[in-house]
Amino acid sequence: MKRATLVFGFVAALVAVVGLLTLGAEISFSPSAYNPALEEAVTFEVCESCLGDGTFVYEWDFDGDGVYEISSEDPIVTHTFTAPGFVDVGLQIVDESGRTIVCRKGILVGESPLIAVRDVVEEDGATFVVITFSANWALTAPGLEESVPAGWQLEILDTAGSLEPHMENGTLGVLWADQILEGWTWAFSYRLYPTYATGVPALSGIASGYIAGKRVKAPVCGDLSIPR
Repeated sequence: MKRATLVFGFVAALVAVVGLLTLGAEISFSPSAYNPALEEAVTFEVCESCLGDGTFVYEWDFDGDGVYEISSEDPIVTHTFTAPGFVDVGLQIVDESGRTIVCRKGILVGESPLIAVRDVVEEDGATFVVITFSANWALTAPGLEESVPAGWQLEILDTAGSLEPHMENGTLGVLWADQILEGWTWAFSYRLYPTYATGVPALSGIASGYIAGKRVKAPVCGDLSIPR
C-alpha cells in the first residue's frame, strides 16, 4: 500500500440495494454516519427514486430486534443511539397493497480505531462488493475477515496492495503488511456470482489492526445482505 490515502473515487457514489421484486422496485437507505458518537443524531434517508411510483410506509428498527419502532410516510427519519456497539438497523417498506420488503445496514456506535463500510451493488447478474476502511488511529497490519455465503463463487478485484487473500472455512482473509496512519482510507473489492441457494444471503465481517502490539477489532458496517 502506498503511503498516501487510497480511495476508489466512485465508492461514495455507490449505495447497496436489495431487490424489491414484490414491489417491482429497489430499496435502499443512507445514514448520515456509519460510526456516530453516543447521543449523536443520525439521519436516515430512503432512496425514493429507487422505489418508483406509489405510496409507501417506512418502518424502522433501530435496535436489531426485528420490531419496527417507527412507522411513517416521511422518507427521512432521525435517531439517536444511547449505547455503544454494533447495531443492525432495519428498514421495512410497505406498499399500498400491504406487500413488504426489508433492507438492513450495520452501524457502529461509539469510538473505534478502525471503521470499515461495505457497499453491495448488483451488476450484470453478479454482486459487486466494496469495503472501504478508514483509520481513526495509527495502527499496523490491518486485516479483514469476511464471511462468504456457502456455494457462491468469489472473484477478487482490487486488493489495495494486500498480501495474497485466502479462503478458509467460508471466510475470506485479507492482511495488509503496512503501518497505517491516522486519517488514511483504502478499499478492497470483490465480486460474487450467485448460486441456486434459497433464502437471503447475508454478509458479515471483522476489520482489525494492531495498536501497541494489541489487536483491535470492529464489525464491518454498511450493507448486510446480498440482493436476490
